[in-house]
Amino acid sequence: LYDKVPYTEALKGKEGMVAAPFDNGDAVYDDLILKIDEALGWIDLSASAITPGNDDLIYSGDMEQWQKFGNTLKLKIYIRQALARPEVAQAGIASLYTNGANFLGTGDDAFVGFSANVHNENPLWQELNQTTFENLVASNTSLDDLKNAGDPRLDGLYDPSPDNGQYIGLDQGIGTQDGGQFDDYARPDNTTIINRTAGVSLMTDYESLFMQAEAAARGWSTENDKALYDAAVSASFAFWGDDASGFIGAGGDYEYDGELETIYYQKWLAFNGKQGMEGWIEWRRTGVPDLPISLQGRPLPNTFPLRLIWPITERSANPNVPAVTSVDTPVWWDTTY
Repeated sequence: LYDKVPYTEALKGKEGMVAAPFDNGDAVYDDLILKIDEALGWIDLSASAITPGNDDLIYSGDMEQWQKFGNTLKLKIYIRQALARPEVAQAGIASLYTNGANFLGTGDDAFVGFSANVHNENPLWQELNQTTFENLVASNTSLDDLKNAGDPRLDGLYDPSPDNGQYIGLDQGIGTQDGGQFDDYARPDNTTIINRTAGVSLMTDYESLFMQAEAAARGWSTENDKALYDAAVSASFAFWGDDASGFIGAGGDYEYDGELETIYYQKWLAFNGKQGMEGWIEWRRTGVPDLPISLQGRPLPNTFPLRLIWPITERSANPNVPAVTSVDTPVWWDTTY
């Protein structure tokens, strides 16, 4: 999100390091790989191993699942830099497959659950409940794509307008004050997305499968890219209780054509609703799909934000903060823009 961040010398205030220097993003990624390898080395799969059990809120002490998660996180780090440092990405992914790494597959979501107990509710619900729910409506950017394809996931992602019972959205950048009343539009589903007990996806099975499909399509593994793509789209449909077979089969709207752009687009489409930040990141990395500029973009009209700016608390307290960069300056791995 920020590109350079305090990392190597961060969190050393006790040692007198109160103004940590900023590390380059690629150096941070390289060190994260080492830290994940160290963590994977701690995993003991023997029958006598002590596991966290129910204290583990994601996999209930199943360390084989955490092993898959660690490998998938490494795959994600390599895929993220596939266009910026292809040699590093290819070598890292090849090493994963050479060493027999297993990855998250269908049904292996890293899913954080929430409850109706105070302070343990879904964080988006908590945030909106402090003010009003009337600030999120459907954007035509994704709504139109789902409607045009007859994609049944639309029913899981959105609730129709309470006034007219239709899936009507807003063009990006038009607020309800300009475009109509809030109740005129579809909004995020009130069961799976904006709900007190709705879970949050830390990493989904379809995200993992799409990454594996991309690695295969690039020739960086010997796996079957079509089979992985089909499994990824199917997993995304299954998350919402739908069947993808008619879409990915011969002649279907989502049939795989062997192109990376098809993987990119379906990955972005699958991120809708549950992994919005990942959707933004993937769009910056790949340029897919061709998104419209917000009609009332701030602070730079006619552009699309490509990064976050270091917060004022950091800029005012740390003299090592790099010069403030415009929000339309790409981060280090973004070679598309």
